[in-house]
Amino acid sequence: MTSHNVLHNWSDAWLLLAIIYADKQGGATLDKIIAAGDAINVAIFTAPELESGLARLTRSGFIEENAGLFVPTRKTQLQTKLGHTRRSMHNELKDVAKLLGCPSAIDDQPSQDSLRYPGLSISVYEDAVETYRRSFQSVV
Repeated sequence: MTSHNVLHNWSDAWLLLAIIYADKQGGATLDKIIAAGDAINVAIFTAPELESGLARLTRSGFIEENAGLFVPTRKTQLQTKLGHTRRSMHNELKDVAKLLGCPSAIDDQPSQDSLRYPGLSISVYEDAVETYRRSFQSVV
C-alpha cells in the first residue's frame, strides 16, 4: 500500500508517532524525536531509518519542517487523534502503521533506507543522539 505513491516502511510509522509525541512536548527537534522513538520502541533510530523516514513522510505530506522543528501536517492531525486519549503507545503505533499503509515490523519492508533529507548529515544525526543521551543521563 502507499500514501500518495510513497511506499512506507514500518519504521516510518514509528518515526511519525515519535514526531507527534515530540511535537506535543513543545517542538519536535531531532533529539526529542529520538527520545520519543526510544520511549515508543526501546531503540534509537538508525541514521538511515531517520533520514529516509523524514524524506518519505515529507514527500507523502504527513510532516513538515519549520526552522529545524518537525511538525505533523494538518492532514496528519485530521486523520489521527493520537496522544489525546489514554490508549497505549502500541495501539497508537498500529494505527499510524495502518494510516501509512506499511507492513508490520517483522515483514519485508517495501523501501530501501537510502533516501537523503536536506540538512541531515551523519554528524547532525550523531549530535542529536548525543544530546538525547546527555539529557537522559542527567535524569537518571
